[in-house]
Amino acid sequence: MFHFTCTRCEFALDIDYIPREYLLPDGTALAMPQRHVWCLTCGTIRPAESCRGTEAPAQEATQAPVLLDDDSIDPPKRARLRRALQSRHDRLVEEARAFEAWRASRRGPPACLCCRGTNFVLPDSDWSDLAHVPCGGVLKAAATLFGGTSMPVRPHRYSPEGELIAVGSRTTQQFGELREEELELW
Repeated sequence: MFHFTCTRCEFALDIDYIPREYLLPDGTALAMPQRHVWCLTCGTIRPAESCRGTEAPAQEATQAPVLLDDDSIDPPKRARLRRALQSRHDRLVEEARAFEAWRASRRGPPACLCCRGTNFVLPDSDWSDLAHVPCGGVLKAAATLFGGTSMPVRPHRYSPEGELIAVGSRTTQQFGELREEELELW
């Protein structure tokens, strides 16, 4: 969760990155990279799609798993480490393929997830402050970590172009009873 406060006016807002994923034509689900922006259409901070950083899985996936030839590691542990590294490598390769498929099918630019507009102010980096356009101040971003639960969350699903196609849900527990609730959109 991020807490934003303006250095010039009384504006303050908390936003959270809600789990979202693209659903590719072949049925593959791909986590949607997101970032906060000042959306000029919405007139507030909103989550937006992020195309930055989607090359990282591809770059990391091209590196083969490191072979553990250190004789100081006992053979069973070395075998477990090799399997873990191979599994991570395979997952990164698959993720890189999914990102390539998404990029190939994507036609439009990243957009605000609320209004689908592309007229927004980006922060310098994923964790940085934002210009507060209406007053000329700076929206200071403070990240807050909350402890989560182990209850299942099903992300919102989007087309490769970023159109919402299915609202996500989470399992909650009330009075000992498990219930399914829709995820908030913003």
